[in-house]
Amino acid sequence: MTCFRIRRFVASFILLLLTSAYAQAAADVEVKETALGTTHQLRIKSLTPSPDGKRLAYVVSHGKKAIQLVVDGKPDATDYDGVAEKGILFSPDSKRVAFIAQAGTKWVVVVDGAAGEPYNTYVKGSLAFSPDGARWLVAADAAGKRTLLVDGKAGKSYDDVVNPEFSADGKHVAYVARTGSQFFAVIDGVESPAVDAIVDNRVIFSPDAKQSAYAARSGEKWAIVTSTGQPRSFDAIIAGTLTFNSDGTRLAAGVARGANYFVVDNAVEGKEFDRIVTASLAFSPDGKRLAYVAERGGKMIVVVDGKEDAGFDSVETPPVFSGDSKHLAYLTHETTIRDSKPIKTSTVIVDGKPAGTFDRILSPPIFSPDGARLALVVIHDRHLVVSVDGKESAAFDEILQAPTFSSNGKRVAYAGRRGKEQFTIIDGVESEPREAVGKLTFSPDGGHIAYGAQTGGDLHIILDGAHTPGYSGVIHGAAIVFDGSNSLDTQVYRVNELLSVHVQLKAPEATK
Repeated sequence: MTCFRIRRFVASFILLLLTSAYAQAAADVEVKETALGTTHQLRIKSLTPSPDGKRLAYVVSHGKKAIQLVVDGKPDATDYDGVAEKGILFSPDSKRVAFIAQAGTKWVVVVDGAAGEPYNTYVKGSLAFSPDGARWLVAADAAGKRTLLVDGKAGKSYDDVVNPEFSADGKHVAYVARTGSQFFAVIDGVESPAVDAIVDNRVIFSPDAKQSAYAARSGEKWAIVTSTGQPRSFDAIIAGTLTFNSDGTRLAAGVARGANYFVVDNAVEGKEFDRIVTASLAFSPDGKRLAYVAERGGKMIVVVDGKEDAGFDSVETPPVFSGDSKHLAYLTHETTIRDSKPIKTSTVIVDGKPAGTFDRILSPPIFSPDGARLALVVIHDRHLVVSVDGKESAAFDEILQAPTFSSNGKRVAYAGRRGKEQFTIIDGVESEPREAVGKLTFSPDGGHIAYGAQTGGDLHIILDGAHTPGYSGVIHGAAIVFDGSNSLDTQVYRVNELLSVHVQLKAPEATK
């Protein structure tokens, strides 16, 4: 069976002995290496690269039982007894680091080297920084109750605390709490009246951080509750549909009244259907357009700006708007009879019109940022290919990375595999075969492209065809991050050395 998988490139963390001296960097690229520590006593699963590609945190064994946190190659002075799974976190700006550590029979959160109060446990996956990195939160357990810590300060205790979130500006915090069979929305420490259920167990903030909203049930009635208006009641609210537009001026959800289902967009009620499909609502990036998927008479229908497209047997959700908000694409699946046999096909619909039918479409529609181009991963005539602007690539056994466009939409890149060999395809040009290739990343201006590639057992970072010296592999979870139009950072290892590498193209005159 043909397989489509977008695979993150991660070299196996087995210490490799290089059989030759490290290859010299190409004449037109400069490489600066910064030591981040060694693999000695390293607990591999603890490796945590920073978002900017420059910093690294991990845990090492220290003595017989103790562990130490190491950040940027420098061990913390305090010994601990353990680390929580996925318990190390950098702030989005990479300036701060938090760590959930075991101290005896208790657990503590260590933020920027300072340990907080001990608790029995912490809720897995709840540790988070605000988008600006200034604040942090985590859900903790004490004496069988749970509480949310915000900047180290504990709130009220409940039987459960779920889905804590910061607003986009980091100034507000919301979560859902439960005591017995009653649920509460808690926003900036203020508890809502008790309800019987909260849809998706989540409170959402508008992107401008000025509003919050949630959907709650009390008895047989459901209501959309916002911070700026009176609750609106319905017979049901569809899970996964409550959503704000990009500027926070519109709030939409799929709802029911009696046997009729419809979308309410602020105070405007849409057309009635047999069903509104969960998780199908999508606002355009500019916030002015709304699309969703509904069902009537056994057919699935995409509704765009209040107008119905044709009905299909099946529609994948959600519909996809282009970055300029001018175009909308979605995938349909139909069964037709061909030579007395049922044949299943997939079609991409763009702006209400068929734009290509294939044996099967395996990726969502991928628009270029300007909306002018469209790419898909498809099976056509039993071959796995990439379609860009209607032109199909050569066949592959697997697509390792779906097409990605440059910011100006003029360039496109993806990666594929045939047998044991892997290839990059950049601007339609297929590379020579390699043992492995990593994620292809365009610079912010779209003028440059970089990726990792393994050849002859060595890993090289390739920037516009120029390569770094050879390394043993890429550190697990590390990404290529451009910090300018022609320079980047990432993290690698060479035998037992952990390194941050800064790669920059030389000026043209410097390479002559």
